[in-house]
Amino acid sequence: MNLPALNQRLSHVLRAPAVIAAAAIGSLAAIGSTASAQLSGLTFQYQSTYLQTSTSPPTTSTAHDFTAAVSFPNSQPPSGVEEAWVEKPSGTMVNLDTTSSFYYTPNEVYPTREALMAAWPTGLYQFTIAGIDEDDNEFANVYTKQQPYAAGVWPSQVPAFTPASYTGLLGMNPAQPRAVVVNMFTVTPPGNGQLSGLSVNLRFGTLLGPTAWSSLTTIGAPTPTRTIPAGALQPNTDYYATWYFAQRVVSPPSAEVEYSHLSFGNLTRVAFRTGNAVACPPDIGVQGGAPGADAQLDNNDFIVFIDYFFTQNPLADRGAQGGVPGTDGVFDNNDFIVFIDQFFAGC
Repeated sequence: MNLPALNQRLSHVLRAPAVIAAAAIGSLAAIGSTASAQLSGLTFQYQSTYLQTSTSPPTTSTAHDFTAAVSFPNSQPPSGVEEAWVEKPSGTMVNLDTTSSFYYTPNEVYPTREALMAAWPTGLYQFTIAGIDEDDNEFANVYTKQQPYAAGVWPSQVPAFTPASYTGLLGMNPAQPRAVVVNMFTVTPPGNGQLSGLSVNLRFGTLLGPTAWSSLTTIGAPTPTRTIPAGALQPNTDYYATWYFAQRVVSPPSAEVEYSHLSFGNLTRVAFRTGNAVACPPDIGVQGGAPGADAQLDNNDFIVFIDYFFTQNPLADRGAQGGVPGTDGVFDNNDFIVFIDQFFAGC
């Protein structure tokens, strides 16, 4: 062990003399004296990120990251907790960051999946939650988790937006709902759980901002279509749409940890900018049959709709099976039915 690592380990051991290494590999042990030694969650998340920049699905991941998180019952750490850290299988110590409700590893991004797995490899991880209790006694609760998959348990599919959904996001009208169709994935052994979701975040250049809207599915198979509601996004604003799926290896609950899993996930992002908020869906044409809105419903709107339809512009995709409003990625008579209904309903 190198000198900096030795000094780091000695510092933690001297700070928390009650630490005793767990004896059983894969077990979870709590040692010390606190108001509550139980964890509500102990989770590992490995993730690969892809960018879709055209109607074709992405093929190469661009970034890879890892998060380990420790959470507590009622989202409240035990009284007196002052610090937490994790010891990797190599013996390297990593201090955990914290919010008001849980502790987690600092975010680090790796250039390849191989580099990610080398940084957080298979083996036994030991988590320590340390502090001083109400009686002024030092404590250290120790929990261990085994990561047995050297290459990970990654989904075989890469998330992707269909061509119609990709183009439909570009310049979308945020005053109207927008259906987004994505590909499916199947959990494969040893995976025994899944998480999938479509989310939309504000975008600042290439930086991911706060979440504007999301739809997650944690039980059962994911659905291929999610609908961004009308009014969820702002007009003329930059966003990232993210389609994510992960398969999990969920461990049985124990006396010390209510929920524990390893998660390996892929996500794909599309950068897009919304268009104007058009409150009147059939008002899409102006004088001369040019695209635009003029607060009048006339033959110009029909001309523009027909042009959109035969060029398969996403703005013409407004009808689903049965002639009901919605986007389905198909240009057919249902789109005409819905447009005509919208036109004669007026605004």
